[in-house]
Amino acid sequence: MVREHFICHGRVQNCGFRSKACQVARGLLLTGYVKNNYDGTVEMEIQGDGGQIARFWRLLTDDPYIRIEDTESHSMPLKNDELGFSVRY
Repeated sequence: MVREHFICHGRVQNCGFRSKACQVARGLLLTGYVKNNYDGTVEMEIQGDGGQIARFWRLLTDDPYIRIEDTESHSMPLKNDELGFSVRY
């Protein structure tokens, strides 16, 4: 189990990114959240099996409307009490 924090740059707002991320993450039984930032980036924390997180990225970037140009990431401590994946506003 791992937990990663991501900031995604590119065409990541007004393209269905949060909805797609939530759908894919829930389908892969990952936990965490996704939210838009005021600077046009999208922020996510994703927790789960490393292989499932890699699969999450493959499925998310298959979307023709989403274009991730750059990603900042770092590892975080696990949140053992977290249930599900949500969109934050």
